[in-house]
Amino acid sequence: MICNSGNRKIKRITYNSSFQKQGRHDRSTQSPDIHVGENLFLTLATTMKNLSDKQAEIIQFFDGKTEEEQLRIIEEVRQYSEVQTVEDFKAEFRALFEQKNLSGIGVIYEAISKNTHKWSDLYLEEFERGFQAASQSPSPFEVLESLEELCYPEKENVKTQDEIIQLLGSYLNHEKPALRFKAIWYLGDWITENIKEKHSNLIQKIKQMLKSDSNWRVRYVASLILIDWKEFPKNHKSSLIHKLKIRFLNPFDMQ
Repeated sequence: MICNSGNRKIKRITYNSSFQKQGRHDRSTQSPDIHVGENLFLTLATTMKNLSDKQAEIIQFFDGKTEEEQLRIIEEVRQYSEVQTVEDFKAEFRALFEQKNLSGIGVIYEAISKNTHKWSDLYLEEFERGFQAASQSPSPFEVLESLEELCYPEKENVKTQDEIIQLLGSYLNHEKPALRFKAIWYLGDWITENIKEKHSNLIQKIKQMLKSDSNWRVRYVASLILIDWKEFPKNHKSSLIHKLKIRFLNPFDMQ
């Protein structure tokens, strides 16, 4: 699956052909999931001794590589991550890849999305790190775009799911529109159908933002999420000016 909010994103490997991704990715134009046969990578044994061996390939992930080459890189990183401790792998990838869009860190996030048991705490840490960095950055959207691949794990298996949701919810009132925008966007992923009632307070908050947020792009992303959740207020009508902005301007251009 491609997470696409305006920039190139990594295609998701799924090892179970019956798996269907739920949530916000249905909202944007993208390619279907790549369903990889379970035996495809059984003979692929990575020779990677450290991430530095693949740093250039990872950073240049989108530069002229075939789909098979991209999948191979992700799988090699995944295999390598599985034999590392969480602390060692975390220190290594953070030293090599900036937490910003198209830096290569998305490949790392994609690779660790397969093992939710091992990496659940790290998903939360990376969201915390990203939003904290974005709050101090002159280009917050570029930082927050790097978190897109953290949408890939199967949410019901992530033990920190509720903590991630509460963290994202805490940024709905942030002074920077980019942080409010991305908090809503990611909540669209992490508040899954089975826990909507549990987090109804955040859904109601986003409904309020649809009506009253000062930034039209934030109001726009709120509408996308509410439609996706089937929670869009029936009596809500956007102004003509708002509709024209959506039509003629890029609603994802938060810089």
